[in-house]
Amino acid sequence: MFLFGKRSCIKEGNMVVSNYFLSCARYAVWVRRNYAMKEGKQVDVIRMFAALVQRYMGLVFAYFVAQGEMEGFEKIFTCKNPFMEVVEGVLKIEL
Repeated sequence: MFLFGKRSCIKEGNMVVSNYFLSCARYAVWVRRNYAMKEGKQVDVIRMFAALVQRYMGLVFAYFVAQGEMEGFEKIFTCKNPFMEVVEGVLKIEL
């Protein structure tokens, strides 16, 4: 997986979600590196990544719900996405 994101459009997949996931991965690696270098602590980067994805996608979902754009969220974020789905108005993320 490239950690720099993808800017061009492709026919399959969802680039918006991919870029969100890559942003969370880059941030988790950055935090882990800083903790290791400055404080000598070990951080589980996988758990941090999963928590960041849950938090940020939950915030995006809440924003779309508040704006009344549930169809827009489903079209942008859950279309062709095996990791996320909206079930009875609740966002489910399985990583």
